[in-house]
Order: sequence, then C-alpha cells, then structure tokens
Amino acid sequence: MFFRVDANAAIGSGHFMRCSAIASALRERGVDVRFLVSDENSRAFLGSAGVESIVMFGDCMNLGAEDGIRIASIVTARDVVVVDSYAVSEPFFAAMASCGLRVVYLDDAYTFTDGCLEIPKPWPVLGVVNYGFAFEEKDYRFVYGSRSPATFLLIGPRYAIVAPLFSSLAGTACISYPVLNVMVTSGSTNPHHSLERMVAGCRAALPQARITVVVGRAATFEDSAFNDDNLVLLHDVVDMAHLMLENDLVVSAAGTTLYELCTLGVPSAAVPIVDNQLINIGGFEKLALGSVIKNLNWQPDDIRRAVVELTVSQESLKRVHDSMRDCIKGDGAQLVADALIAVAKRGFGKAIAGGSRPSVQSSKCGLSEISVDVKPRTIRPT
Repeated sequence: MFFRVDANAAIGSGHFMRCSAIASALRERGVDVRFLVSDENSRAFLGSAGVESIVMFGDCMNLGAEDGIRIASIVTARDVVVVDSYAVSEPFFAAMASCGLRVVYLDDAYTFTDGCLEIPKPWPVLGVVNYGFAFEEKDYRFVYGSRSPATFLLIGPRYAIVAPLFSSLAGTACISYPVLNVMVTSGSTNPHHSLERMVAGCRAALPQARITVVVGRAATFEDSAFNDDNLVLLHDVVDMAHLMLENDLVVSAAGTTLYELCTLGVPSAAVPIVDNQLINIGGFEKLALGSVIKNLNWQPDDIRRAVVELTVSQESLKRVHDSMRDCIKGDGAQLVADALIAVAKRGFGKAIAGGSRPSVQSSKCGLSEISVDVKPRTIRPT
C-alpha cells in the first residue's frame, strides 16, 4: 500500500492526517503501507511524525502525465492507489489509466486549477471518497453514472476520516451551560488575523468566558491587542482531542477540525478562512450541525452573532451536539480501509458493486495517495 502525500506546516497537513488514519487502519488489518512524496520538504515533514517516505521528485502543485507514469514505474498490477491532492489534472489521471493503474480518489471537490467545484468532476478512477458535509452519493452518481457507472462511491460525512484518538473518543463531549470555556482555532495558519477577529467576537458575546486560543505551527497571534487575563494562548498542541473536550464551545475554521469536533460532539461555530471551506460551510448549515458564517469577509460582530445564536439556551447546544454525533461516528478510516482491502483481494466488482471489474493497481498524487498491495514487497526509501 502506497500513500502519496506532500505536506508541510502550512499546507497539506490535513491530507497527511487522513492518509495516516487510513494507513493505521490498514496496518491493523495486516496490510503493508508505504508513503511517497514529491520533495525533501514533504519527506522532512513526514519524518517529523516518524513516517518514512520515498521521494518521487514531482511538482506537488501541478500533477501531470509524467507524475502518473512515474508512479506506474514503482507499483504493480496488484496495487490499489488512493490519490489525495488538489494538484490533480486530467492528464495525470489519464496517464495512470493508460498504464493500467486502478485508482481511488479522495476528493474534496476542489483543485488548484479549478478552485471550488459545485459539481464534482468525473475522473477516470476506480472509486471516489468524499466525506464533505455538502455532498451526497446522488451528487456523484449523477456525474459518474454515464461515464463510469461501475465506479464505487463513498460519499458524505458518514465516511469522515479522523485521527485514531478522535475515533476512540467519538461522542464523548458533555454539554455545559452557561458556556464558560471557549476554544478558537484557525488550523495551521492565521490568515488575515482570523484568530484575533474570532477572539474579539467571542469576547463580545461571552464577556466572562475563558478563551483558549490554539496557535498553529505556521501562525502567529498578536496578543498585545488584548488586555485580557482570561485569555490563554497555546502553541504546538499535541492532544487536540482532549483540549476540545475541555471546552464548552469551539469557534473553528471550516476545514478538517470541523469533522473532529463533530466526531466528539462539541458544539461549534464554523468560520471560513479560505475559499475552499465555503463548500463545507453550506453543508454544515444544511445538516444543522452548528452556527455558521457564510462569507470570507466576516468581522468580529459576525462571530459574536454566531456565538450568541449557538449559546442562546442549553437546548440549542444539545440539539447540535446530538446532530453531530448522529452525523459522524468516527469510523470513516476503517470503512475506507475495508473497501480498499476488499477491492485488492477480490476486485472492485465483487467487493463493492456486484459488477465484474477485476483487482486493483496503483498511482500517484500531489498531496496524498494510497496504494494497497495485498502481498507486501520491500521498497527502500531513497
């Protein structure tokens, strides 16, 4: 099994997290796993997490035909490859298909070239996983039905992939009212002083609350703007799961963290800090999972209103808590791993859709990729 991942402190850490979660589930099931990356920066990032990788010397921001061919030179016809990248392109997937590779794509309905995609693109792949809040299987069946009717689809937040620690703590958050402890986070970065604006809005809504600010590895925070003894700054947090559980409410960027919060059941306000998070915002609101801000030009008063809406009563907090727990169970990595193994052992058609498609092979990506090999081989990192 090969995971193709490019990541650093600022971008791609979410891709690495979900590939790592699937890899962990696969190892538990006796599958050998390898990671492939584009450059030494990504190799160093993975190395800091104790993960060895093989450098493929490609462009992690723009994957083309040569990248697919490069992967084909490494894998065998027994492999399944899961691509997880915003850098994908039609030539990239076409090259892998022409080499006989069979690919499963972790799709966020976003690419560097096209930006946010309201309608998914029908790539030539064996299967697609998209656990976004905004998507249902019918959305993908509509676009894949005529072109690739045999493509297997794992669509919707039921398949949300979170780290093993979050899975082990699924649904354990408790409701506390009135809200006295609030956490704010914008992920690894802090674009346009998002954290500072979040804090200002939370303080206006909850003057007495203790506010914990999680400052990401590629972020800074201007605490001099606040004369607040009830403000706590945390850097390089290792155990986010238990920190979340210690808080009554979280104001969060609308990326990977939202799926983790839903897994735990911590009431949350979702805030977009980059354009590709707007899709998540729409789905989060539609599923009634918490309060939301719907535009990128939000101000502290928008945060204040979102927090007030969520904390108006204990019943409102419990309502979103219950919706979160019903939406995400924490076992998405296990479900995806089981699907990949079934494909590798028995072929796509028998394992997933009752069709006649045979076993699986492998390929490459720009931010993450997985290739399943049911008969592990020795590949030495370069």
